[in-house]
Amino acid sequence: MSQESVRFGMIGCGEIAVQTFEALMAASNARLAATFDVKQELAQDLAARAKGAAACASQAQLLAREDVEAVIISTPHYLHEPIALAAVQAGKHVLVEKPIACTVAQGRRMVEAAAEADRRLGVCFVRRYSPITEGVRCFIADGHLGKIIGWLIMEMSHKKESYWTGGYTQRARTDWRLRPETAGGGFLVMNTIHTIDWFRYVTGQEVVSAKAIGGTYNSPPGVEVEDLFSASVALSGGGVGVIAGGSSVPGGIQGNCLRLIGTKGQVNSGGAGAQGVPIFLTEGGEIAGQKVPAGEWTNVDFSGGKAGNARALLIDAFGQWIRGGQQFLSPGEDALKTLQACETIYRNAGLFHE
Repeated sequence: MSQESVRFGMIGCGEIAVQTFEALMAASNARLAATFDVKQELAQDLAARAKGAAACASQAQLLAREDVEAVIISTPHYLHEPIALAAVQAGKHVLVEKPIACTVAQGRRMVEAAAEADRRLGVCFVRRYSPITEGVRCFIADGHLGKIIGWLIMEMSHKKESYWTGGYTQRARTDWRLRPETAGGGFLVMNTIHTIDWFRYVTGQEVVSAKAIGGTYNSPPGVEVEDLFSASVALSGGGVGVIAGGSSVPGGIQGNCLRLIGTKGQVNSGGAGAQGVPIFLTEGGEIAGQKVPAGEWTNVDFSGGKAGNARALLIDAFGQWIRGGQQFLSPGEDALKTLQACETIYRNAGLFHE
């Protein structure tokens, strides 16, 4: 496998793009060749930081560059599909921020176009590359939790009014987050989608149906996406899940509740920290090289001694995939299943928009 660095172009240089840029700079097999944003000063900023990258005057100009092998799309969600289609038609591989698109139909067209053009399409579900993730996945696959019978996801925050038109950093002023047509939805597809994806990956289970309710209850005027929702879902393995979240909950909650429940124990991923991940087992044993007693909550280090910036590790892995290496953990066709879980909840709650 060639170790030559993959030359990336970045389309969209606003808020999340800064984290992606920093991860790209830290990645071992990537370099930035060009940037583009409709707000030229943002593209010029990242290009200047890279020392040698070009700030392009248009998307077409970036896609025409021979030194750009792959593009990273960090734009508002409604632009993911048209930009990805243009990129694969130009012969570029594509790494896109989550969600893959606003709707499953849009995402499916992206997957089909990439396959037809024989280009790689990946999605930035960064938690799959967290150092602990593979350890937790193997722990569950080895049967230590028994049969998975439940997911419990509760995530609450209180986003400032300024978030809706400038994100957390105010780097780019825009109103796309306000509407389901441009954002795809609110807290579920903006935030909780990461946790749903992680639960899907480590358990191998899917959301097959949902009973849900949600709406806009406590957001500033003009916000049309949901700021509070709750869903009971059926899992493909026969278990059930409770998924709830909100973006306008005063004070948020003291620690998100993120638990995987099996017939032989629990994993409290919401309690993960420097001391490890809290687990409870009805049958003790050696887990990840550590003795775990039965009937007690114990912190376990699932990292296997690995460390690193998960976003940089993701970019490394995407580059290796392009070069013929091992399968990327979050390809477009799998990311569609995570968006499908969200869409299932939205449809049942009467919140889905074509």
